[in-house]
Amino acid sequence: MIELLQILKLVFQASASRCAGHARPGYHLSAVRAAPDRCIAGEIKVDVFIRLLSGGSYLDLIPLFGVVKSHMHKVFDQVIKWIRCTFEFPLVSILRNQQWQMLHELAQSFGEKSGGPFCGTFGSLDGLAIRIASPSLREVTDPGNCYCRKGFCALNVQAICDKHKRFLWCHPTNKGSSHDSSAFGGTRLIELSKEHAELLSDQGLHLVGDSAHPLHSFLQVPCDQQEVEQDPVGANDAYNCFLSGNRIWIECAFGELVMRWGVFWRTLRFDSILKSGNVILAAMLLHNFIVENRLAKKNTDDEIYFRNFTTEQNTAAQL
Repeated sequence: MIELLQILKLVFQASASRCAGHARPGYHLSAVRAAPDRCIAGEIKVDVFIRLLSGGSYLDLIPLFGVVKSHMHKVFDQVIKWIRCTFEFPLVSILRNQQWQMLHELAQSFGEKSGGPFCGTFGSLDGLAIRIASPSLREVTDPGNCYCRKGFCALNVQAICDKHKRFLWCHPTNKGSSHDSSAFGGTRLIELSKEHAELLSDQGLHLVGDSAHPLHSFLQVPCDQQEVEQDPVGANDAYNCFLSGNRIWIECAFGELVMRWGVFWRTLRFDSILKSGNVILAAMLLHNFIVENRLAKKNTDDEIYFRNFTTEQNTAAQL
């Protein structure tokens, strides 16, 4: 698995090079060594953020970095802004610019599993329940709507990933009681997909989702049990099998995300739903960054680690 300090170095370098017009990642370590009382180095800020995101306690970090609690919260928020302006989810831009070749490349990797019969899938869609503390009446007028069917307050995180478990799109702030169909149906992405539905159909491209999502020309979902039983040749059952094989990647991506970032092992207790959503987005963007580095180096250490990972404890995030 990529080492923490390597992530720290690469994220800081990426932020420094891409945020020039938006946010300055602070002083470099060399500047801090020259004037140690002026600031906290940008690398240290990213280090603090990653350790907190990985499940660390601020009580351990205060003596380690010499940062007071109040400033640690400011550092956490600042690094989230750096990450949000440094990295992005590509799917909306791809659709708006009609970059069909990129979608065909994604579809080709999905099609390898079926050997060709089930082709055209460029993304896998599903929802994840992230446990949060109950919001106050000052923030939302209906905090009870955050209570999900699994018995806790949550955010219904809708996301799409590719075959390599990189998140292509995410909408993290749906209330926990939202059904997957309404959570996805209220996003800008589905409106954009409807606008390009005819073009996507001409290109033979589509997403795959589970039975909780509505059927569209650009979104394929499983056949229901009655359709499977009434099919005399078993074509619907075979279709469900291939679709499930493509949809499993979003389940794997969620699992890897939660296992990597320990902050999701317990209830998120940030001061707003928006803040919780930004933390989720930052975690997914860093997840993508790690996956891309893994692919570039053809490093399988992470895959070996997560394949052998088992736990008897339930996390605060559930599919």
